[in-house]
Amino acid sequence: MSCRAYPLLCVCLGYFVLIHLQDAYLPQRLLDKLMYVYNYVEMARVTGVPISFLLARGQSIKVM
Repeated sequence: MSCRAYPLLCVCLGYFVLIHLQDAYLPQRLLDKLMYVYNYVEMARVTGVPISFLLARGQSIKVM
């Protein structure tokens, strides 16, 4: 199959691949964003302060 014989098919396949790459990238971006929530929960658990303190006051504590 060549793009000269089927130019529309090549365009459609390129669009199809682009859409699926974007769909595969979306869960990765969501998990990166959700790691912020996970990190705040763990920091609040370890330090013993409510999450609202961490969010409102910008408290940052390093945990070893």
